[in-house]
Amino acid sequence: MNLFPEWRETSQIPAPVNHFPATNDHYNLYPGFPIGPNKISSGYDALAKLLARERHVILDGYGGVFWENFRTQLNSSLLQLGVRAAWMNMETTYRPVEEIERLVADFIDSDDPLFGTLFTGEMQDFVDPERLRPLRPDPDADLSVLYGCGAALAEWDGLLVYIDLPKNEIQFRSRARAICNLGCVEPTDSKAMYKRFYFVDWAVLNRYKSGLLECLDLIVDEQHPRRSAAGQTRHRRDELLVGGRWHSRGPHRPAHLLERNRAGFPAQSTRCQGVQPHGLSRSRGWSPARRDLWTQGDRNRW
Repeated sequence: MNLFPEWRETSQIPAPVNHFPATNDHYNLYPGFPIGPNKISSGYDALAKLLARERHVILDGYGGVFWENFRTQLNSSLLQLGVRAAWMNMETTYRPVEEIERLVADFIDSDDPLFGTLFTGEMQDFVDPERLRPLRPDPDADLSVLYGCGAALAEWDGLLVYIDLPKNEIQFRSRARAICNLGCVEPTDSKAMYKRFYFVDWAVLNRYKSGLLECLDLIVDEQHPRRSAAGQTRHRRDELLVGGRWHSRGPHRPAHLLERNRAGFPAQSTRCQGVQPHGLSRSRGWSPARRDLWTQGDRNRW
């Protein structure tokens, strides 16, 4: 059963907004990690109250976020508080699509449906400095908001918010043709999109996000577009990061994160995204399908 066919194509139900512990020794498909009371707020109204007292807000985030929906919902909540916001879209600063296609072409080996090379560039490579330079806060607005992947590159002095999304939800949205790859304006075939996500988008966005972690004021979970949840990092950042590392190193991979996509290989775990063993560095990358076919001898050669 596909609950939201207009924006996600899957039979897997969305993760619940609130955590409910498993009972009677049942396996918990949606595990939670305690970070203490009053650390997370739910809904756009709650987020608007946190942002309304600011003058400048930077909404950065992962690829696959429904940015325009997020803007519409949040702006409606801000207006209810009497806050008139000026919104600026980071996508207007991206390089032309044709230029980005040339940038990533060597990494996705178009002749091979599975094999590619991990992208070695950075988020800055997708942005035109000449387009970014004039993107400044509006002095006449109650609140100026810059939103989109790479927004922190504008170096505004303001509240920095990161809008995150698990990779399995990105795949579900791409199947529904509701999103496109980083720097693109139209969705393509879902298999081709997944390959580019794996070798290009996720490679650059994981590195970019790692560099932002120590600077973030809020982290927003956007996998429920109608009811996003925000967690503050300002006062307990060390605790939050320790919790994140604990999740990354955990040995469990819940079954609901292993739904097979249409290319025939497992979806990437949302608990282990972007994590690689120390000392493992290689420019050539294997897609999950090829990795699952390794023999023990292949692993030893690494």
